[in-house]
Amino acid sequence: MSNFDESYSGQDIVPAQSILRKVPHVVEPELNLRLDAIVFASDALQYSFMKMRETAVLAGPGGKGKTPKFEIALLDAAWDVVNQLDAIRQLLNALLCAEAERDALTQRLFEFLETAKVLSNKMAHLNQNLTNRA
Repeated sequence: MSNFDESYSGQDIVPAQSILRKVPHVVEPELNLRLDAIVFASDALQYSFMKMRETAVLAGPGGKGKTPKFEIALLDAAWDVVNQLDAIRQLLNALLCAEAERDALTQRLFEFLETAKVLSNKMAHLNQNLTNRA
C-alpha cells in the first residue's frame, strides 16, 4: 500500500518474495532480528485482520448472528492489530533516521502509527485510567 488513505483488503503486507523474508547473512545480527520482528508483526497483523473479517462474516449480514462471543472475538482481534501496529512502530522507529530527517511518506506512516501507540498506552495503563475517570 503506497497511500495510507487506501483501505486494506487482506493482501500480504510483506510479500513472500520480499528480501525481508530471507535477509542476507551479511546483515548484522541486531538489524536482522529487528527485520525479522517486523515481518512477524506484519504476518500477525494480517492474521488478526483475517480473523476479524471471518468473525464478521460468521455474524451474518447486519450482525444478526452476533453474540457476546463474536464481540469478544472481534475485540480480541482488533487489539491484536493495535499491538502489532505499535510493535511495528517501535521497530521502525529504532531503524529509521531522526524525525527531522524523515521524508513525507515516512512521516505520514508514523503519524498513522501514532494512534496505535496511544491505544496501546491506554490499555497498558488501564487500571490507572479507570481510577482517573472515577
